[in-house]
Amino acid sequence: IFTVHFFNTHFRPDKFPIDTVIFTGRVTVEELRYDKPAEYERLVEQEVLEAHLAAPVPEPVERGFRIFGFAALAVGLSLIGLIVYAMLVSYR
Repeated sequence: IFTVHFFNTHFRPDKFPIDTVIFTGRVTVEELRYDKPAEYERLVEQEVLEAHLAAPVPEPVERGFRIFGFAALAVGLSLIGLIVYAMLVSYR
């Protein structure tokens, strides 16, 4: 489960190398339109899209999120590597 989730979350071509939405809680209008077209259309039809708009995250904060995200990604890749190594070498 971990491996499938990990690859489906972090190695999607449209979100690679990192999707900061998990840290910021913010998504651009273009991403919302692409990822969740039904939700975007509902917000436009109800004329509440403008009320949901937020200012972008300050660049230093986003940089910190990206550093943390890449560190977590490295830990995850290391865990997967160690799991595969243990499966190939240690099982007898």
